Amino acid sequence: MKKYLFTFLSFLVLTSCTQDNEHGPDFLVDSSWEKTEVVTPHLGTSLSEDQIGY
Repeated sequence: MKKYLFTFLSFLVLTSCTQDNEHGPDFLVDSSWEKTEVVTPHLGTSLSEDQIGY
């Protein structure tokens, strides 16, 4: 009986999910990121854009 209950609940959860995003944005912004500084919070040091190396 537990097996049937688990199967039913799994089926219910899987069928309730949808990929429709009604609250999503109407447009996408095409942009790019640029690294300017990398900071290590536990040491308090930072690397500038020239020192990053990649």
